[in-house]
Amino acid sequence: MDSYLSVILTTDLPILNKELWWILFGIFGLIIGMLPAEKTLYLKRVLLILCLGWIIIYLQVRYNYRNPIEIFFELSLPQLLFFLIPYRLADYFVKSELFKTRLKIREDLEFKLRKEYEVKFPNLSKAPIEIIEGIDHVSERDKALNNATKSLIIASGWVSKFVIKKDFIAKLQGLVDNGVKIRIIYGYEDNRGFHSSDNTSMILLKEFQKSNKEGDVKILFKANHSKIIVVDDKYALVGSYNWLSNNKAKNEERSLKTYDKGVIIDINKSIRDIANNK
Repeated sequence: MDSYLSVILTTDLPILNKELWWILFGIFGLIIGMLPAEKTLYLKRVLLILCLGWIIIYLQVRYNYRNPIEIFFELSLPQLLFFLIPYRLADYFVKSELFKTRLKIREDLEFKLRKEYEVKFPNLSKAPIEIIEGIDHVSERDKALNNATKSLIIASGWVSKFVIKKDFIAKLQGLVDNGVKIRIIYGYEDNRGFHSSDNTSMILLKEFQKSNKEGDVKILFKANHSKIIVVDDKYALVGSYNWLSNNKAKNEERSLKTYDKGVIIDINKSIRDIANNK
């Protein structure tokens, strides 16, 4: 233990770049200050004690060959200010009514989304989720195309030329060439039995399927109103956004994103049911 402590105290820290240490502790202060006290009080206190201990005590011990007052004003005080100011501002914001109101709105929205989909996906009731809103859906679709390494499943009510274009097909083909299995299901049918999918888009998808091996690409035209993406059975998105017909997104469009294995099993079962017309 003594030898370990000796190594720590004699390690040559980059004092020459003290401004970077100040910035680093400013970031630490911001992060620690943003932690909600109600849920992470113990963690917040531990991190606060560690940071203050480093600034006030460790620097004095580490540079004990220098004048303590000099160390305090040259190193400790600036680092302390860079830490405390962001910490206090972030802590004040977290405790403000504005933050609490926004947090309450977020919690209510999460509760609403869970209730809406947990009937169909029972494991969703306790699964950790992330809420995707508005234009963020477009970037999530792009991430799915970029992140898939084994399989990509997309279920969408209908398809349109706004998404199903040659460049989109080229991205899918790139995935197939890298060994990714593609499964696409679409075919929303209104109460009169009409389909709203664009003919040109449907033709592009059919040609894409024909140009690949049967097991690599499967395009199913099945009546459904699902709006789902599953990437590598690793994470899934479920919500109100039509992934294959909208290239923009209204602010009220919302989906949930989850990495929970149980929810992904539920979602895959739902997709199989659609594929089998159950």
